[in-house]
Amino acid sequence: MLSFKKLILLAVVYGYALFYGRAVQVPSRVQNVLVVQMAKLGDMVCTTPVFNALKKHDPSIRVTVLGNALNKEVLEGNPDVDSYIVFSSPKEVLHAIASQNFDAAILTGGPDFMSTALAYLAHIPCIVVPEIKAGFSPLYDGWFRVLSKLLIRVPHHMGTYAPREYLRLLEPLGIHAEATNKFVFSTTGAIERMTKRVGVLKQPRVGIAPGAGNKIKEWPPERFAELADRLAAQHNASILVFGTDGDAEALNGFYSALAPTTVVESMQGITVDELKASIGMLNLFISADTGPIYIAEAQGIPTIDIVGPIDEREQPPIGPYHMVVVPEGRTEPALRLMRAKVYDKKEARCQARATTVDQVWSVCEDMLKTIV
Repeated sequence: MLSFKKLILLAVVYGYALFYGRAVQVPSRVQNVLVVQMAKLGDMVCTTPVFNALKKHDPSIRVTVLGNALNKEVLEGNPDVDSYIVFSSPKEVLHAIASQNFDAAILTGGPDFMSTALAYLAHIPCIVVPEIKAGFSPLYDGWFRVLSKLLIRVPHHMGTYAPREYLRLLEPLGIHAEATNKFVFSTTGAIERMTKRVGVLKQPRVGIAPGAGNKIKEWPPERFAELADRLAAQHNASILVFGTDGDAEALNGFYSALAPTTVVESMQGITVDELKASIGMLNLFISADTGPIYIAEAQGIPTIDIVGPIDEREQPPIGPYHMVVVPEGRTEPALRLMRAKVYDKKEARCQARATTVDQVWSVCEDMLKTIV
């Protein structure tokens, strides 16, 4: 957003504040909550513990999520989410928020000036936002800092596990939760369609996503191809390749480097519902740090996350069946969850390419011995 527009919006917010005061009125009983998550697919999956914590605290709490259109599909079928507002235009979103009489709003996924300002202008009496600690985030700029003075601020420590930090935002509401289990759900129709397509393939079924939604995070596609060749030749694995139109370059690089004898199942062109269902039928999912790996984690599917420049402490899947491959010799990650747009591009690319096929293969071998 241009600085002039932010200035105008901030002036309007503070004009309202003269009459309505700060949005720090914690309800005696939480009944109707707006959870804002404006980031990408993986971030939304990592926010599902917040929805679950709200419902566990009180099943009668109505939970509404504000986010992008794609993430509405990600949350389809989730019993912890009662409704979803797609962020279209500020005017439409303001009207949608104001019409639902929320008694609290929680801003996950990092500081977002526009959605936070709209929540305040919609007269939500209690708004909880993150206050970035232990690092720099361009999202937590001067504009957001001034806006947040009207709100309840909860420290968000960079370099620590983000889903747990999201749960901390519930504490001003009297909700204390530690469980970071993630949740996604598929429709019966999608499960039936993918059972006919994926469920019939021999095991082990291994999903590979050569793209990452952000080229700076991508592991070289020819290395994914070599990994697929080894899996097919040495483990007789069924290889399923995932990606969208935005991953075309990585996918083309993968297919062109693939051995002629390696047969793969292309999963391009499926819906988000089918993506969730098909990933749920795998034995292992391998990718750089990208949204589908969190869909796998949420369904208990073992994963290998080739993190490259990503901080492995902040978000990658955790647990005995979730392995993270960190570049050898890396001392400091080039990218952070809330600093994904300001970084040393040369260093980030070096870190993305630093992991060898042998490193990942060693982890694959160990994982397949355990899970198959």
